Order: sequence, then structure tokens, then C-alpha cells
Amino acid sequence: MPTTSKNSVRVAPGDSASTRRPVPRDSSHLTANHTPERALELSRLVFGTPSLHARYIEKRLRWLAELVPVIQARLGTGPAPAPDPRAKAIVATVFACVDTATELWAGHEGRLDLAELYEQCIAAVRGHG
Repeated sequence: MPTTSKNSVRVAPGDSASTRRPVPRDSSHLTANHTPERALELSRLVFGTPSLHARYIEKRLRWLAELVPVIQARLGTGPAPAPDPRAKAIVATVFACVDTATELWAGHEGRLDLAELYEQCIAAVRGHG
């Protein structure tokens, strides 16, 4: 079980002071339920391989198209000939924040807290960061 250091960062068992990396509080929603190690490996592969990154972006665009009507319904705007720009902006912003946090996390070899990075991205677009 992870322990908490004096600065409240959860530390994985077996990590020494020189290799210490925070364990995300609950980032399973950000890592597709993979272990942090597997998510890091996949993230480095996707963000570091142009063809995989392009395919990942294509998949995100498909998800965007599928999620916009769901968010539009939650906003109470009903079906329309064109998507509600607010719904599309919300989904695109969440994806941008997840991708930014994940890319930073992978670029720092998983030593940063992925959930905290995501929260910082969301706070920045809300004007609280």
C-alpha cells in the first residue's frame, strides 16, 4: 500500500528517495484502469510515435462526435441541426486537459501526479489557475 511522505505525496512501495514518484490519488479514470506503469508505457508510446499519435487523435475526434450530443442533452438544448458550441467546447476542453496532463506526466517519467496535473489544467481553463 502506498505511504504518504511528509509533503503529503503518496509514494509507491519500494521507491527510494532518488526514484520516488507520486502515486496518483485516483487516476484510474485518467489511465483507462491500467496500472500507472502500464499507462506510462502506453502514453510514451502513443505520444512518442507520430503514426500512433495521429490514430489517437482520430479516435478522440470520434469520441468527441459521440459525446457532444450527450453533453448537449445535459445542457438542455435538445437536438439541433448543428451541435451546441458549448457542448463541443466542453468535450474538447476535457480532452485537451487529459492529453496535456498525460503528455506532461509521461514526459516526466510518471514522477508527477497525473490527477493533480489534470486538476491544474482544468483550473487553468476555468480561470482559477
